[in-house]
Amino acid sequence: MQIRGWGLVGERIDRERIRRGHRTLVGFARAAGVGTSTLDNLIHARKTSYDPITLAAVERALGWQAGSIARIQQGLEPIDDHDPDLTTLLEVWPHLPASMKRTLRMLAVESIKTNV
Repeated sequence: MQIRGWGLVGERIDRERIRRGHRTLVGFARAAGVGTSTLDNLIHARKTSYDPITLAAVERALGWQAGSIARIQQGLEPIDDHDPDLTTLLEVWPHLPASMKRTLRMLAVESIKTNV
């Protein structure tokens, strides 16, 4: 049961990191601030316990509220910590044509420059 719970966690983390645009483990590990080997162990359910700080860092990087990994172990859904607009954008992103992705990227970059 414990191992299956970690298997669920690993599957969900891997699916969610890809959905959020992190194509490589190295890039996601860097974004989360955790080691690549730790992340690989987590995704492949190679251990049955992890440092709570590591789990919290992964949850934050995926936009989940604290405790979401424990929820997944129990067969529940993680709780998103992002606003609904961002969630919608993440869901439709893979289906957008390249021209729309470029436009949204340019708007985001311009917004950052304006608000700095």
